[in-house]
Parts: sequence; structure tokens; C-alpha cells
Amino acid sequence: MAEDSGGNLFVVTTGRATIRKHIAAGYVVTYARGLHLEVPYLTFDHMGNLYALYYHSINRYDATGVVSQIYRPLGPSFDSISSIAFDSNGRLFVSIYNLGFIVG
Repeated sequence: MAEDSGGNLFVVTTGRATIRKHIAAGYVVTYARGLHLEVPYLTFDHMGNLYALYYHSINRYDATGVVSQIYRPLGPSFDSISSIAFDSNGRLFVSIYNLGFIVG
């Protein structure tokens, strides 16, 4: 789950392969569908773009709905991303489980 600056809650529904947006006013809409998210990690940057783990990659969803792949592993040793987060300076940090460290 992740909350945007407008108080909307974004939730991964792995069984339905979607990201659902729970709008603060009480509505629920499908934000993205047809996904095969490996683990349900979502986060926002300071610009309001949503980031999600997708298989072993990281995708960015901008406010207009454009999806961009911003990270793709170089090889099999980078295939276990366990979480993603931004710091207050806007830097993306990636926790790589099988290597035991965080890349920023």
C-alpha cells in the first residue's frame, strides 16, 4: 500500500493483478491492471509518480497514466528486490534481498 499527497490509498490486489486507487471521497477505481507484481511494494516520489515492483523490475506510473520501466536487473544476482522507498531528497533506494544491501 501507498498513500499519495491527496490522501488516496493505492493497494495491490495480487489475485486480480491490479493496483486499485481508493479515493479519499470513498470511490475505488482500477489504476493499473494486467500486472504480475512479484511483491506488493508501492511508493510515491515527491512529484506524485507511483513506483511499483514488477517482476524483477521497477515501473513508474505518472499522473497521466504513462508507464515507464526505470530499473531492470543486469543479471540473475539482482533478481530479489525486497522493497523500494524515496528519501526526503527524492533519491530512490532499492533493497536487494539476496545481496543483503540497499542501493541508492
